[in-house]
Amino acid sequence: MRTIITAGTAFGALLIFAVYFFPHHNAPGPIENRDIPEISVVNDPLKITVFGTSLSSGYTWPAKLAHQLGGCFQNPVHISRVVQSGAGSAWGLSHIDDVVQSAPDILIMEFSINDADILDGVSLEKSFIQHDRLITELKEKMPQTGILLMTTSPAFGLRGLLRPRLKKHYEIYKILANEHDVGLADIYGNWDGEINRREQFPDGLHPLDDLATQKIVPILSNMVSDAFRNTC
Repeated sequence: MRTIITAGTAFGALLIFAVYFFPHHNAPGPIENRDIPEISVVNDPLKITVFGTSLSSGYTWPAKLAHQLGGCFQNPVHISRVVQSGAGSAWGLSHIDDVVQSAPDILIMEFSINDADILDGVSLEKSFIQHDRLITELKEKMPQTGILLMTTSPAFGLRGLLRPRLKKHYEIYKILANEHDVGLADIYGNWDGEINRREQFPDGLHPLDDLATQKIVPILSNMVSDAFRNTC
C-alpha cells in the first residue's frame, strides 16, 4: 500500500517538528546596553512613549514601568503607546507624526521582532535603512527626546523558523544606537540562560506577561533614571 504525502500532511509534520523539536538557534549573547544621553530637565509629568509591536501593545510592562519610575522620581509618569500587532519598521515610518504628537521625554522603540519575519518582514538591509530613517526623522522632530532602542525576546518553534536572522536584526539596533548616539536596552541579552519555552512562550513568540515584566522593567527603569541622573 502506497502512502500519499500531501502538502497539508507535510506542513503538519513540519509544524509539529518545529513546535516541539526545533532548537533556539538565535541564542542571546552578553547584554550590550547603551546609555541614553543625559537629559537635564524632568518634566511634570514625565512622558514616555512606547513605539512598537504586540510585545508592547499586549503587555502590562509599560504601566508597571511608569509606576516604578513614578516612585523613583516622586513625579507623575505618563505612558503613551503608538503600537500595533504585527507592525514593523515600515509601519513605524507611517506613524512618526503620532509619536511626535505624544511629545515624549523618552521614546522606547522596538520593531525588530517583526522585521525579522521572512514572510511578513523585510531584509536586514531594508530594516537598517528604515530604522535609520526612523531615528533620523524622530531626532529632527523631537531633538529634546531621549530615544531608547529596545531588543526584545527570542522566538521558538515555527515562530523561530520564520525568524532565522532574528539575532542579526537585533544587532542592527546596536549599530544604529552607536551611529545616532541614542540608547539601547538589550532585553534580548537578558534572556540568556535556561528557558522553559513551552511554558514561558506558549505561542513561541510572546512570553508570559509577568515574565516579560521581570525581564524588561528593571533594565528600563535603571536606564531612564540614569538619563536624568537619578538613582532608583
